[in-house]
Amino acid sequence: MAIKVNNFEVIDSGRRLSNIQGYEDTVKSTFRNIIRYTDVATPVDVNNRDYIIVTSTGRVEPVITLPASPQSGNEVTIGKDNSAGKVTIDNNGNNIMGIAEPLILDIPNTIVRLAYHRESLGWVIC
Repeated sequence: MAIKVNNFEVIDSGRRLSNIQGYEDTVKSTFRNIIRYTDVATPVDVNNRDYIIVTSTGRVEPVITLPASPQSGNEVTIGKDNSAGKVTIDNNGNNIMGIAEPLILDIPNTIVRLAYHRESLGWVIC
């Protein structure tokens, strides 16, 4: 079953993101601020409550940087479109699942929601 927004198919029946550019051009600006679709050539910072889908033309491997001083309960959602390559989620000095390393999304059409728990555990996948 495909999912449509404003008559644009955004997830096809194979559960793949589709028509991202067409979708972005038709939504109202207030909705575009909730979900950002970005083709990044330089690292992109995310903030609390951001929902970002990373698109890549293959020129660079995108880097998304988590907040440096998150508060308990902060959340971000980061997704990767169906392009090749990987998206690096830079931990920015905080742990992700208790490990002081970046998180790599290398599977097409992957979405991960992260919530900041506490310093020792850091960002957790939820």
